[in-house]
Amino acid sequence: MDDQTQFYVERVEYLEKSLGWYHFVLELVSSLDGIHGNTKSSREETHIFAESQKFIERVFPLSTCAFLTVDEADANFDLVYCEPAYDRDQIQTYIDQLIDAGEFSWAINQNRPYRVPVEYQGGQVLLHVLATKSRIRGMFLGLMPKNSQTTDAGLRYLSIVLQNTSHALESSALYEFFLTQQKSLEKTVQQHSQQLDYEHTHDPITGLPNRAMFEVQLTRALERNNRLDGYVAVMLLDVDMFKRINDIMGHDVGDQLLKSIADRLSLRLRNYDAASRFGLDVGNMGLSHLGGDEFCVMLCDLKKQEDALGIVHRITESFSEAFKADGKEVYVTVSIGISISPTDGKEANALMENADLSMYHAKQEGRNTYQFYAKAMNDQTYEHLILGNNLRRAVDKQEFQLYYQPKIDIQKNQLVGFEALIRWIQDDNSIISPDKFIPLAEETGLIVPIGDWVIRTACERLAELEKRGMPLSIAVNLSGRQFKVGDLLKKIFQALEETGANPTLFEVELTESTLMHDIRKISDILARLREAGIKVSVDDFGTGYSSLSYLKRLPINTLKIDRSFVNDVVNDPDDAAIVSAINALAHSLHMSVVAEGVETLAQLNFLKALGCEQIQGYYFSKPLPFLEVIPYVESFQRSVAQGSSE
Repeated sequence: MDDQTQFYVERVEYLEKSLGWYHFVLELVSSLDGIHGNTKSSREETHIFAESQKFIERVFPLSTCAFLTVDEADANFDLVYCEPAYDRDQIQTYIDQLIDAGEFSWAINQNRPYRVPVEYQGGQVLLHVLATKSRIRGMFLGLMPKNSQTTDAGLRYLSIVLQNTSHALESSALYEFFLTQQKSLEKTVQQHSQQLDYEHTHDPITGLPNRAMFEVQLTRALERNNRLDGYVAVMLLDVDMFKRINDIMGHDVGDQLLKSIADRLSLRLRNYDAASRFGLDVGNMGLSHLGGDEFCVMLCDLKKQEDALGIVHRITESFSEAFKADGKEVYVTVSIGISISPTDGKEANALMENADLSMYHAKQEGRNTYQFYAKAMNDQTYEHLILGNNLRRAVDKQEFQLYYQPKIDIQKNQLVGFEALIRWIQDDNSIISPDKFIPLAEETGLIVPIGDWVIRTACERLAELEKRGMPLSIAVNLSGRQFKVGDLLKKIFQALEETGANPTLFEVELTESTLMHDIRKISDILARLREAGIKVSVDDFGTGYSSLSYLKRLPINTLKIDRSFVNDVVNDPDDAAIVSAINALAHSLHMSVVAEGVETLAQLNFLKALGCEQIQGYYFSKPLPFLEVIPYVESFQRSVAQGSSE
């Protein structure tokens, strides 16, 4: 055989051997998924290392196989797996020596199989870092038997196996992390769910069951009472003059008073009775007809109706003692309405309604008393119906008039505009207070046509003032019902266009409770109004929801300070602090401020020094019919001109 033939024969034999090796490696690599476990036990480090050892020993005969992990806290290597186990202490000592000699550092930096230069017990030592792209997971240490050899191909295979080991460790760690996070999240969700359940069924101030929970308790009590021969009584308690306490002493004191009342009420009731207060979260549950000063008591398993009277006397007597609130002694009285099942109703709603009706009559009797339900009380409902019918006729006959209260810029001493206030003047010239018919208009939906008339009339007057060379603004109050109807924008823009009124002089006022009905929808409507140049004011700021988050979300120009804060602003430090805070808040949000109910020079001077821009109130003028508006404007302008000339 010549040399050339010999060369080709050797070449073919080499390629055949190489091909066989790569087939072997391919077979091994394809089975490496055994390292990656899918059960809890197979994700443990010892299992991963044991599986990795099996794959390594198919290429390398090892006398000892060891795996170490890195502690993230102190960056130390910990021996986790050693086979055979009886070599563990000896191997641990050897590992410490390698670390001290810097061999681990060499292995980490190379990120490939590293042959330790000095043999151990006559055999070769291999180190290979266990690392992924995110971090170092540990170190592999393998002791080869004496006279054993390694090949480059074998070392490449070792790297492949150990890279899978590294990723298996990372997957296991991530799985444990996510498992821990999941358990933590489940615990948090459970806690939040319990908290939400509690908040849904309990009043945040007193901790007593709220109306939703009370109605459930009442329904259950009535169901039980149907099977027994007894009575269930419902008592509605309304704290007399509570709004005055809030206005004078502040809402914090009012809240403390409610908590004190709740505590005392609970003590006065028998263990099997249930006491419930509902009020401050009423708007969110559709209970706006109830105030924050109302409590509800259910008396169960009464043997006779007269038994309720003893509990009533206990409660009224308890109110003869002073309550503690903010370190002060506060005396209050209570009006109570009582209805009893089955005489006054067999369902929860009927009992609640009749107790409410009774409580109203107790108020009418002069407060600080109680009333049992009687059918004659339905006369009030009849009166309510008559007023509703008259209100419908008033809409058809246009018995309403707008009165205009001036708004004065006290910093510039200028008349800047008016607020339009509605009055109901009947055929006999008797005037029905807005406080009486506006709630009824809201309830019946008549507020929508009434509001349409107000918008139209205000635009007509606005245009008339402009024609007379008096470009003064007019503000109208909008109801939540008007926003719900859906065509409010169309009606406003149509009124402005048809009357020729200047949109930049037209203003709308909304209360905080109106803003909270559907904040997203209202926000869109207000944004459209703002784009047209129409200004937006929040009326009676601080007396409603007082949620500050909407201030930055809604396109608001002005905050109007309620008269309840202005009344005693000169003498009451709390009122002064509240007015100052509202003024500072508005200015920090680039809004102007209007103070309502200004009646004295002292109030005016206080507000002027504070930097409040505008005021309205009887100090300058009561609300005027339009016939008196133009003379008032002319008179005001003359007085300003005379003052300037002097």
